[in-house]
Amino acid sequence: MPLKSNAEQLRQRGFASDNDVLEYADSGEQKIMELLSSREAYKRTIGIKLLSKQKNEKHLPLLCETLKTEKKLYTKIALCECLESFGESAIPYLLPLLGTIGNNQHKEISIVDLDKKSFPLPRDISARILIRIGPGVFSELKKLLQENKNRKQITEAVDVIGHVAWNFHDFSMEDTLLDFFHKNTQDDFTIWKLIRSFQSFPSAKVITILEDVIANHHHEVIVKEAERSLDRIKRRSI
Repeated sequence: MPLKSNAEQLRQRGFASDNDVLEYADSGEQKIMELLSSREAYKRTIGIKLLSKQKNEKHLPLLCETLKTEKKLYTKIALCECLESFGESAIPYLLPLLGTIGNNQHKEISIVDLDKKSFPLPRDISARILIRIGPGVFSELKKLLQENKNRKQITEAVDVIGHVAWNFHDFSMEDTLLDFFHKNTQDDFTIWKLIRSFQSFPSAKVITILEDVIANHHHEVIVKEAERSLDRIKRRSI
């Protein structure tokens, strides 16, 4: 009885086994759409996994709309994996979602993640998917920083850039971030986000900026963040 109960609980949270998916493997478009709108979370997961196998870009808008509303853990995981599997094709649909889903993003400067040895994982769900897509996101994120005035999207984009640079050792966005830093010196929150991202860029230019922030900035948390980023750079170079 407990095993059956646990299995039912997993289904309620959206878990679908390989056998569950196989049962609907021959479903047509209409049936898949029914699964996606089912009140049963595990059936929504099945629908998402079936769309993931099809890889039809026409489904990207629907998948991104679903990302805005889905609450169940395993269904949301399947949705993120599905969107990630589309690769760069998903980027134009994910970028507008930065900073818009949920309420877990950083909203003010705070002492967080100072003890982390790796780049802190962004709290924004669309940012996390973009990170998994990798350096292919950079060209569109560069445009976003240059053209977009939405502060939420901009600061989440900075997180994505820092994390991708950290994971893939791709430093091609350094000049873009440095330019953005010099244009936003009066915005402490944006500067805080940029300082966090600088831990991924082990150049003399970045190190000089971090040292200057440590010596001269008025905000204690930003100074601590700069110290952390500088320490991360030094430790990675050892």
